[in-house]
Amino acid sequence: MRRVASLLMLGALGGFAVGCGSGSSKTPEMSSTIKLSSSLNPAGIGQAVTFTAVVSGQSATPTGTVSFDVNGDDSTAIPLSGGQATFSSTFNDTGSATVTANYSGDGTYAASASTAFTQIVNPDVVTISGSPQQPLTQNGSGDYVAIVTITNAGDVTINSLQVTVAGTTLGSGSLLATPPTVSNLAPGASTTVTLTFPSDSVASGTTTAQLTLNGTYSASIGSLNGNWGLTFRSVTV
Repeated sequence: MRRVASLLMLGALGGFAVGCGSGSSKTPEMSSTIKLSSSLNPAGIGQAVTFTAVVSGQSATPTGTVSFDVNGDDSTAIPLSGGQATFSSTFNDTGSATVTANYSGDGTYAASASTAFTQIVNPDVVTISGSPQQPLTQNGSGDYVAIVTITNAGDVTINSLQVTVAGTTLGSGSLLATPPTVSNLAPGASTTVTLTFPSDSVASGTTTAQLTLNGTYSASIGSLNGNWGLTFRSVTV
């Protein structure tokens, strides 16, 4: 009885050993990290923003895809190239948007998600600044000539900027003629306009006068257009 029991036990152990030998094990996936950045933050309404996701791992460059979640809406899966994927978008509402990049994993590296990124979207702003060349000069007819540098100090391209006769004055004199329209003035760019006023705009013996400019503009985004104005209170004449 003891011998039979021993054989039965050995047989059971042998069967267990064979079972272990025929099994398979899967190499665990390594962890991955994903970082998300924006090409323009803050951005204006309608401006294109490119988001870049960089996926990294412990050894080989990760493959697979990344999808970008913008306020809960997923983009299509974008294949990684050199561990990076990009996605471009525009925003039609001011405020903020929450963006997350989600990595699919590739068998070597496990899936992962970036920290939520806050994209700020500001209202479009047209800001025009300027400065007159001083002192003003007089032409052969005695008319005053004002050369004014105008700068686009806002964040959108001004497609068209016009100085108008109405409301553009030097002292008591009105602008004699409308100068050429300024076109495609990029943010930060400057240009000059030449304005001519009658010789009697400034009283005899006066050394300074107020120069006021008024005009219209239209900008590159949407239907952004309106009126603008600049006032220089002490222009040397």
